[in-house]
Amino acid sequence: MTEYQIDAWKKEIYNSLAAIADLEGQKLQWVGSTLSGNKILNRLFDLEFETFISYLIENEEGSRELLSNMIRMERVLHEYVKANLSDDKLLADPNWHLITQKATEILMLWDRDMEE
Repeated sequence: MTEYQIDAWKKEIYNSLAAIADLEGQKLQWVGSTLSGNKILNRLFDLEFETFISYLIENEEGSRELLSNMIRMERVLHEYVKANLSDDKLLADPNWHLITQKATEILMLWDRDMEE
């Protein structure tokens, strides 16, 4: 992969995590729309999130804290994809709210680590 492709990959992963972190935006966009929670989750996996985490580890990018949070997030999100919840159920699920908070934490760690 070229540096340009890697930068684009990072940006897409970041934006996907930002969409997961934005609970209020989800409430506004998902209800009665073609955009859905499952599409957002699948987008992250289409971007090969697990491979991305491996890339960061191999290239020593990001703190141990960031990487361990990403690994946990990836595992939890796989369960949501399998569950295939409706948007209403997903938005009402307290565990989903925890996931949005965790995505926010990951973004904060990412911003901190990538500035160093």
